[in-house]
Amino acid sequence: MNKKVLLWVGCLLLSCGEKMVEKPKNLIPKDTMVLILYDLVVLSAAESSFKSTVDSCGIETMEFLYQKYQIDSTRLVQSDRYYASLPLEYQFLYNAVAGKIDQKIKALEAATLKKEP
Repeated sequence: MNKKVLLWVGCLLLSCGEKMVEKPKNLIPKDTMVLILYDLVVLSAAESSFKSTVDSCGIETMEFLYQKYQIDSTRLVQSDRYYASLPLEYQFLYNAVAGKIDQKIKALEAATLKKEP
């Protein structure tokens, strides 16, 4: 009985040490990933707020991002999956995106206050 428990605990410890997702060879750097995620948030908000305008202009959100950052869907998915497998790294990315959004909101509020008589 003790050997079975010891074997089970040993397997559990070994499996915890394994990486769940291997680092991709073409990993998108964190700073670029933040920019991509920020743009994705802004574009998604624009799509939901101004759907008819976006549709009439023929803007494809993901295609736009792929061209802008010179990436493909596979590279984006692999990078996102890798960062998601590291919760602290993923949290850092999304905190950075939230910080960029807050900066933009403050800048827009300041610009609005300047225009008011």
